[in-house]
Amino acid sequence: MAQNKEKIDVESSNKENETKLVVKKKRIKKSDILVFCVCFVVSVVVWMYASNLQKAAQEKELDNDAIAGAVVDKIEEKESNKESNRESMLENNTEATQSSSDCGETSSK
Repeated sequence: MAQNKEKIDVESSNKENETKLVVKKKRIKKSDILVFCVCFVVSVVVWMYASNLQKAAQEKELDNDAIAGAVVDKIEEKESNKESNRESMLENNTEATQSSSDCGETSSK
């Protein structure tokens, strides 16, 4: 009987140890909190940097589109100026030839 009591005591102490292990509360250490805060700050900084890069890329793309549009407008303007210059030169040439032909007609009379 004494052996049975010892066995029961050993089993009950084992059960208590097991329950202590299961019920044991995990404590949050100060170092865990510090590591969490540092990770959070780093993640926010990386997120802000990445969003800033995206904005810069979009602005650069818009600037490139604006520059391309301005260049195209400038080229079209130059071509229209060339065409108007050609037309005015043709008009001047026709006027000059008409005036020279008029002069020749008056001198022959």
